[in-house]
Amino acid sequence: MVGKAKTGSGKTAVFGLACLQKLDLALDHRGGRPQALVLSPTRELATQLVASIRGLATGMPGVRVLAVTGGSPSRDQRARLEAGAHVVVATPGRCLQLLELGNLDPRFVSTLVLDEADTLLDMGFEEEVNRILKFLPPQRQTLLFSATWADRVEGLSKRLQRNPKIVSDGQAAGEQGQATKSVAAQVDPSLLKQSALLFKGGQETRLEALCHVLATADAEANGSNTASGEQGGERSCVVFCETRIQCKEVAEALVSRGASALALHGELEQNDREKTLVRFRNKSCRILVFFRI
Repeated sequence: MVGKAKTGSGKTAVFGLACLQKLDLALDHRGGRPQALVLSPTRELATQLVASIRGLATGMPGVRVLAVTGGSPSRDQRARLEAGAHVVVATPGRCLQLLELGNLDPRFVSTLVLDEADTLLDMGFEEEVNRILKFLPPQRQTLLFSATWADRVEGLSKRLQRNPKIVSDGQAAGEQGQATKSVAAQVDPSLLKQSALLFKGGQETRLEALCHVLATADAEANGSNTASGEQGGERSCVVFCETRIQCKEVAEALVSRGASALALHGELEQNDREKTLVRFRNKSCRILVFFRI
């Protein structure tokens, strides 16, 4: 099945219930023998998925849902796998590592879920996903969920799935069950404040304009906070770039101008990506310069 829907639309409940319904609780789940494997692009999302699936499984005593992700000691995760898990939610790098070490036994995996498939590809996990697939039984159900439907996501679906059922909250599926290339996620314009600055010039001109926009946003934030009696401060900001090289250059240029900026792109190691997101979330980094295809 392919699910095309925006974030927060209930995709976790869809595949979580599907995984739980198919579990055979009579099978021995000890020794790292899960029956369902969910691949997630980030450690944070994997943690959220585990909590959600555990909540769905409250009426199923004995069901164990486990996260195995980068950024945490693999020794502890190997021990928990040995103790047993019915559903494993994993980031691709750690999943592949545990498969290669033999700590994760894929023989009983009957359900594979790729959550946020577009983000998995954008963060550079395509090779890891392809290598993981070689370990899994060919007879399985594969569920792929994505907020957008670019050519790369469609290509991944064609390689992994056979005649998938298409469920979308956006555009309808095309003929003969083939998914369209349209974006499924729809944004409510009333929730957005948009403005545009049009100008001609090269990279330096764009950087100067970006610095001006950021400074203006800070001035507006401080003015608003002062009027309301709140403490002033700089706003957090995400800057989207067209290429990885541009992402690095913009982040370096902002830092050279005294801004607190970090780059986030697919060439970074998983642990470095997670550290960058943590710094941005706790406001020790103000500007996140982000590359996404």
